[in-house]
Amino acid sequence: MGETEGRKRRLERWALQSAARELLSGERVSWCMRRVAFGHRDVQVWHSPAVMRAHYKHLAICGSVWHCPICGAKITERRRVDLSNAITRHPELHPVLVTFTLSHTRQDKLKDVLGVLTDSYRKVRSGKGWELFERGFQIVGGVRALEVTHGANGWHPHLHVLLFCRVRPDADAIKQTLWARWHHALERNHSTAMFEHGVDVQIAFGDVADYVSKFGHEPLKDSKRWGLEHELTKSPTKLARGDRGRTPLQLLADYAGGDKQAGAIWKEYAVTFKGQRQLVWSKRLRAMLKLGQEKSDDEIAKETREDAVLLARLTLGMWRVVLGNDARGELLEIAHAGDAGKVFEFLQSIGAGDRVEFERLAAAMS
Repeated sequence: MGETEGRKRRLERWALQSAARELLSGERVSWCMRRVAFGHRDVQVWHSPAVMRAHYKHLAICGSVWHCPICGAKITERRRVDLSNAITRHPELHPVLVTFTLSHTRQDKLKDVLGVLTDSYRKVRSGKGWELFERGFQIVGGVRALEVTHGANGWHPHLHVLLFCRVRPDADAIKQTLWARWHHALERNHSTAMFEHGVDVQIAFGDVADYVSKFGHEPLKDSKRWGLEHELTKSPTKLARGDRGRTPLQLLADYAGGDKQAGAIWKEYAVTFKGQRQLVWSKRLRAMLKLGQEKSDDEIAKETREDAVLLARLTLGMWRVVLGNDARGELLEIAHAGDAGKVFEFLQSIGAGDRVEFERLAAAMS
């Protein structure tokens, strides 16, 4: 992704967070990266010369991967790195990507469809049959990711499950085994799925472009290859629409563009997905892959680079002007260059302080 495209994406996230704030006034996203954190009397801008990126400190953070485009981007990127390490550092294991879906209609509520999906998957993984499946295909563990889109047939929640096998498996054999278990589990929940789509199995060798084209378009112009780690972790931050419908982020973007119905649809998603885990590792898999202790969404959202240095300090009054001008994203983009003078020039241009105040703050930082 070029720097111009990257800047555009980052500014879009700030705008979409503001849209989420309008729709969820009572949730944490409504004050995320706006409210000064308890015990602090200023807002700080820190800069990392190693990556030429800036970030805020002393602001409250919501840590919601589902509601917040800002926190979601950071959380999913950390999860992607974890998953990428799991795949690339263990070439002796063979990753298999399985997608579980079910039939649904436009009249179905997301809460109901999601409940059937997750409970049916729990049934698939239970009992002696699952133990025999894992043993037969030499599966050492897996990672489950939750995703949803909305289209002509209503809500389409689905599960991506990345299985790690000690031997190269047979995709057809896995599909037949899992389909029988999935079909039975859905029947027990008074639901169904088509054989062609209910269970999709991809042996994850080489290019997965054909699979990716089905489930997500971001990043269309990214020079980096979109791999399995993106597919499992990046669903909350996909900005795309297609045959399979709109992603939650696209719904939010459409609302920001004036589509009130898209806002109502997004709000149903936000209420339903609150508290759901986006990525779940099977027991002991992370330890076996030497990935370390998994951090919570909140912990990841609050992480900052250790090599960063203080670039600018804003008084509460100055920060209120930044908020009033909806300039949080633009200020940070200017700060990415690491030039405090440019930061102060921008603040002055929007009426957030004068030169005397800037010089006083700079003196206090030194």
